[in-house]
Amino acid sequence: MKRLGLALVLVLAVSAHADATAGRQIYVSGEGKHPITASVGGNELPATMLPCANCHGADGRGKAEGGAVASNITWAELTKPYRAATPNGRRRPAYNEQTFQRALAEGVDSAGNLLHAAMPRYAMASADVSELISYLKVLGREDVPGVTETAVRVGTIVPQSDVGTQMAAVLSAYFQDAGEVHGRRVALENVTVDKLQNDPPFALAGGLTDAADEDAVERAEIPLVLPVSVRRDTVAENQQRFYLHPGIEAQIEGLLKFTGTTRESAIVFLDPDAKLEDIPAGGTKPLLFLGSLLPKDFFKEAPKYGDRIRIALTTTPADWTPEGLAEYRAFAARHGITGTNAAAQLSAYAAAKVLIQALKLSGRELTRNALRASLESLYEFETGVTPAVTFGRSRRIGAPHVYVATMDPQGNLKPIGSFIAP
Repeated sequence: MKRLGLALVLVLAVSAHADATAGRQIYVSGEGKHPITASVGGNELPATMLPCANCHGADGRGKAEGGAVASNITWAELTKPYRAATPNGRRRPAYNEQTFQRALAEGVDSAGNLLHAAMPRYAMASADVSELISYLKVLGREDVPGVTETAVRVGTIVPQSDVGTQMAAVLSAYFQDAGEVHGRRVALENVTVDKLQNDPPFALAGGLTDAADEDAVERAEIPLVLPVSVRRDTVAENQQRFYLHPGIEAQIEGLLKFTGTTRESAIVFLDPDAKLEDIPAGGTKPLLFLGSLLPKDFFKEAPKYGDRIRIALTTTPADWTPEGLAEYRAFAARHGITGTNAAAQLSAYAAAKVLIQALKLSGRELTRNALRASLESLYEFETGVTPAVTFGRSRRIGAPHVYVATMDPQGNLKPIGSFIAP
């Protein structure tokens, strides 16, 4: 691979019309209006693999990464009118636009010293450099989306179904009851994926999204607290998404392994509007269900299917505390919340409770970074209606166990085992 450096020619004049919005795209994703490449250790890669935000953080203030400490690259910090100390103790003069562009291309700081070997060298068109600088000039000082002096807007994406309606009702009522958090009321709004880019809420809560929705949330850098995910990769590295329970796909895979069968030799119910009675009672295929997506006629029809039934439950009555259950019942009665899917209601209630707790921990100076840090700090947090929730920097599933039950002849759920979802 060819090395980048002095061969790269940059126009040093910064355009007066440089676009900070386009600069943000470069900073966050490595995508500019022209191709951008990055070189580390002599290897040339697309800049999308090494965007600035990966090491310098969403706010530009830097973070420790793989033994190296990334610098604060907000423009106010880079251009302080005195010799600033770098994380490794070396001192340098203030940057200007020319020395910053040289740093990108050649890997030297404003004093001409080599930057850390982990710092990529970027080949960028001059227009893209100008836009990146424009964004650095506002980085760390932008208005926080969805936050005003008196309110925090929290969005939810729920399916167009009875389950979605019940979850949205629970979320809205809980935020109403929460009152003000550090002087701001929390307001819920139903949002679409398009709105995530055009008029984003501060955070998202509850609901059952699809994989495309979750990808859009990640790109928009909006913290998300969900009961479950529809994705397989809920434990993959991600910055924005926090799940109370293992994802739908993970629960299904666990059920298949527990039952010793495959998708082809089982019937999987994922549509709560489906009817169990449509399945012949005399068959042999296992019938697999998720506790949050049971058909409306499940408890009426299930006894006649015997031990063909397997249900994945992320929460059981043993997880409910007497105080938590009493609190929820009083809450539901107070707001007139009814419906057939108690599991979906309880999961939305728990998600709202987790988000409000994280908002309280984040303090008055509310930012998305502060919210993410507060969520990561939750340890054995009791919702009263789910297992205790623990998150961390490398843990995005708060309660990873799944319980398996079948139906006894009297129509009662009978626990038969558990697993940690893959």
